[in-house]
Amino acid sequence: MEETVTIITVSYNSTDVIEDMLSSVPSDVSVLVVDNASTDLSILKKICSKSNVKLLENDTNIGFGAACNIGAECATTDYLFFVNPDCVLEENCIDELVATALRNPRAVAFNPRIMQRDGKPTFNYKSSLLPRSQWMARGWPEDDQAINILSGCALFVRQFDFNAVGGFDSNIFLYHEDDDLSLRLSDRGTLMFSYNSIASHTIASSSGHSEQISAFKAWHLGYSRIYTMNKHSMLLSILIVFLLALSKALLPDIIFSSYKRQKRWAFLAGISSSIISLLQIARYKKIKRELYLKIFNRNGENVYQPHGVSVKIPRYGDVSIRYSLSKQRPYEESEANLIRKYLKFGTNVVELGGCYGVISALVRKIIGPNAQHVIVEADPGLAAICSLNANPDLRSSNTNIVIAAVDYSGTDYVEFLTGNHPHGGQVSLKSKSEISLRVRTTTLSKLALSIPQGPFALICDIEGAELQLFEKEDEVLSRLSVIILETHPSLYPNGLVDEHKILEKIKNLGLQEIGRDKNVVCFARK
Repeated sequence: MEETVTIITVSYNSTDVIEDMLSSVPSDVSVLVVDNASTDLSILKKICSKSNVKLLENDTNIGFGAACNIGAECATTDYLFFVNPDCVLEENCIDELVATALRNPRAVAFNPRIMQRDGKPTFNYKSSLLPRSQWMARGWPEDDQAINILSGCALFVRQFDFNAVGGFDSNIFLYHEDDDLSLRLSDRGTLMFSYNSIASHTIASSSGHSEQISAFKAWHLGYSRIYTMNKHSMLLSILIVFLLALSKALLPDIIFSSYKRQKRWAFLAGISSSIISLLQIARYKKIKRELYLKIFNRNGENVYQPHGVSVKIPRYGDVSIRYSLSKQRPYEESEANLIRKYLKFGTNVVELGGCYGVISALVRKIIGPNAQHVIVEADPGLAAICSLNANPDLRSSNTNIVIAAVDYSGTDYVEFLTGNHPHGGQVSLKSKSEISLRVRTTTLSKLALSIPQGPFALICDIEGAELQLFEKEDEVLSRLSVIILETHPSLYPNGLVDEHKILEKIKNLGLQEIGRDKNVVCFARK
């Protein structure tokens, strides 16, 4: 079991409940406790002194989803089990979840049967992000069954799929992060209810009770609801939620209840703050794209055929990505031409920089199902698209999605700026017109460890970062049989001079230029 499942729990002043949860975990299962700057940290350290518990400490409260992602980065098991500190796992809960996963290989994530401590059912039968037509009946399903949304209090997921969709959205501090993750995971496979696995949950007790805490939670509930609705293009629902919250905040019963007054006003304030933030960054172009997707029904699993390969358009994800795919343009035509001409069946490939999954799908079609394909993309949204298209059956162990930026500065993380071009952006300073993502760094040497010994091909389109790569990676570059490189001289400090240095460096490695299409060059071993 220890090599199969890692439990990840996030603590914020949760020492009054977390000990019971940890005691319910089998001794052979590893546990990662991620603490969000609790004031009771010294007590938590004593509780976590068990041999199978590792404590990760954050300097500030970074939110539930971001903390879960930190835990997931440290896990190496096939499955991740995100468990609230106020949950208790019943006997054989984990074994039953693993058994359900093995019986349902097309399922990507699971909920156990969750009950309150008094035995009453707890089941997420609906979500504000789902249309009413997809709401389920109240109460537990009567057996293992596909469901439409997952509860984050005890969420069991295949690590491969969790990583492929970019994990939790770290922009969501609290609430609806499980709904958002559920929708993105459902693009990859089924969400399942596991009847024979049982966990009990004390509702809303993991971070304490007080009017101040209730108002804090209500504010974030309102903010996150609007954020996620906007993310999934539910513009009319945003207006309805605001009007309902406003009406409740003005009801006369708040006069006699300080608790209700603070909670409702905080909820309305969170909604209002989120709407103001959206209006500040709103663009006519985004609204136009959302209308296009709705009018032409491009929000389903449509497929188009660039370069003779099928590319799926996911149901959920970034509006600009879905819009660009729906336009069915021949993205990366020069790169695709050289890949079709020079990449051979059975070749292991490292692909740096995905383009909406177009190149990823083409590479997998050419190299076949058994060759190793490592894809590196810094934008989690683009990484999810690449995974969906490079790995059609979604279960191949030969496809490895790495969400990271190729960087040789020696830092663990960089700020990655997403722009309007297909590759998401480049590592640089922040600007007001771009969205900043904090992503971990990697190098070609690290990536090559997942490729079997021997030659492999490199497909490189990383918006200028190739300059560092070809300066630092002599040993790994000597293994390459083929390089297909898109150069970006406009992003190099010395422009064409640096491009010339890169091309000369490749030739000095014993490779010769065998093809060129515009600014994409192909080299092969002599």
